[in-house]
Amino acid sequence: MSYGYIRQYYGIDVSVGAYVQHTVTGCFGIIQPEGQSHHHYVKVRFEGDRYVSNCHPGELDYTADCKAGAA
Repeated sequence: MSYGYIRQYYGIDVSVGAYVQHTVTGCFGIIQPEGQSHHHYVKVRFEGDRYVSNCHPGELDYTADCKAGAA
């Protein structure tokens, strides 16, 4: 899937594999492929998390520096 709903309604181009920062928590993660449900959320696997989280597309910084979250 291609996150078409988010592109159409929010005007945000979501790229699978892109490194992002959650603007509310400050956590860094990688965008995962779109699932079968929750098309209005972006699936992100945050550093240190075992599972994918659903995030509102407006709460992600898509220009996050790739080295910012590296320890």
